[in-house]
Amino acid sequence: MNRWFFFVLSLIILIGLPMDLEPAKKVNRVALVIGNNSYGKYSLRNCLNDARDMRAALGKLGFYVMAGGDDVDKFTMERLIRGLGKKLESGGVGLFYYAGHAVEFQGVNYLLPIGSEIDTRNEGELNVKAVNATVVIGELERAANDLNILILDACRLDPSRRSYGWYSRGVEKLVPPEKSKFGSVIIYATAPGKFANDGIGRN
Repeated sequence: MNRWFFFVLSLIILIGLPMDLEPAKKVNRVALVIGNNSYGKYSLRNCLNDARDMRAALGKLGFYVMAGGDDVDKFTMERLIRGLGKKLESGGVGLFYYAGHAVEFQGVNYLLPIGSEIDTRNEGELNVKAVNATVVIGELERAANDLNILILDACRLDPSRRSYGWYSRGVEKLVPPEKSKFGSVIIYATAPGKFANDGIGRN
């Protein structure tokens, strides 16, 4: 739960930046929150809870929160990400939150959708069946909006299992979008190459 409060506190602090810099302008705030639990035998417990709680918190902070981000497949994930970029073309604050499985392979980060059996040791399968995290970066880069916040609450392990064994390690650091007026902030659930427990409570 401490991690959850850290996320929310970080958002409250960071989201205030553009309003201070442009007090006369109502800042467009758009969030895409994706939570994936249902991975079959590798299912997680708390991603949907975390995603739904995050949506509620962001709504109270004045964000337009995009719908349709619970247990989504690759096509839907990529459609939603493109939609986030489209809504930010007029500027403003963009926020992307992902809770679910992710994997790094040869320096590339992949977000794992549901509904596909993926051999995560196979780069070809990852390219076809998973979502390359640079797709998110690319959409925000294209939008060239004011400020971006990316939260990867990923690389989770179920504490009831000793190891998944089906992927190698956690995500690596992402290169942030370069065209954001006030920059970008990227928050990770754990250090590069490490795992985080999914947790035994609600979050």
